[in-house]
Amino acid sequence: MSGGNYNLITNYIRRYPRKLPPCSSSGNHSANHISDIHVLSPMKKLDLVGGRRECCDVIYKAEMNITEIKLRDCMLDEIIP
Repeated sequence: MSGGNYNLITNYIRRYPRKLPPCSSSGNHSANHISDIHVLSPMKKLDLVGGRRECCDVIYKAEMNITEIKLRDCMLDEIIP
């Protein structure tokens, strides 16, 4: 699976239900419905020179119970000191 200039580098598949209680109402959401996690990375090598780190976008695809994590270069205001 790839999207745009991204390649799938890792795929995690849930083997069995976690059997954990639901999250509290503090703003957290349960991930029990997610069955697959795909980690995607740009085809180019990420530039980590000058303090830049990898950031990511997390995209939930409800119709397929899949979450994609797309690694990307951090934007200037995203860099953590």
